[in-house]
Parts: sequence; C-alpha cells; structure tokens
Amino acid sequence: MSVSTAVQTGSYRAPHWQDALLLSLPERWVGARTRWWIRHLPMTLALLLFAVLVLRLGNGASVDEALAINTGRDVIGHWLTGAVAPVPGDALPGSPYAYPVLAAALDSVGGLFLVRAFGLGCVVLAAVLLQAATAARFPHRAGVLAAVVFVLT
Repeated sequence: MSVSTAVQTGSYRAPHWQDALLLSLPERWVGARTRWWIRHLPMTLALLLFAVLVLRLGNGASVDEALAINTGRDVIGHWLTGAVAPVPGDALPGSPYAYPVLAAALDSVGGLFLVRAFGLGCVVLAAVLLQAATAARFPHRAGVLAAVVFVLT
C-alpha cells in the first residue's frame, strides 16, 4: 500500500476576513482588544462614513431643518411672550415641542453645524441600539447589517 500525500482538490478553505486581518497583524498587537476592534470594524466604518456624509453638507439648511428650527423659535417665542405659535403638526415627526425647540436652542448657540451634529449623534445612538438589539436575537452580522441599512437609509 502506498500512502498518498497529495492534497485533495477543494480542501483549502480561505480564512474568514477577521482571521485574515488578525494573521496580518504583528503578534504583539493581537489580543482581546484587537479582536474586539476587528469585530466592530464594519459598524465603525459605516458610522464614520455616515458622519462624513452628514458633516460635509454646506451651510444651507434643508427644508426639514429650516422648518424644525423656525417652529422651535416660534414655540420658544410663545413660551416667553405668549404670542401665537403656528405649529405644523403633520409636517414634523414626533412631538412638535421636543426636537424643534432643542434644534432652535442649539442653532442659537452653535449654528446649523451644532444642530446637525446633535442629529448625527441621535442617529448614531439609534444605530448602535438597533445593532445591539438585533445582535441579541440573531448573529452579530445580522445586527451590523440592520444598523448599516438603517444608517444608509
């Protein structure tokens, strides 16, 4: 009987991208923290891309941003002076006294950039919570996919 040392066709399996990335790093860098960062790399990149896309916008406000800021200013004016404040109820999502008032206050303190940064923070928090809730019931990749789809829409 002869012993064959030939490798069977189709027996090679490429490593998972996370393992391939770990193998490409110097051995002194590989540890629990490195594995954690590599596992969260797709989510981090998606949120970073979203932040760049949001913060690169010019200084012009969109129709929705302007409506929220102006409605917030009207509501604050109503609270301070008692003047009538027309609140477009169907045009604003959620409570017309929560986000528009906060957006108007942030606009008066830091301008449109601060309003967008706050909105970005809210969306990032929602994406992280969505990822965690989905990953608690399904595989980690499903949570990342759900969060990335949420951020990109």
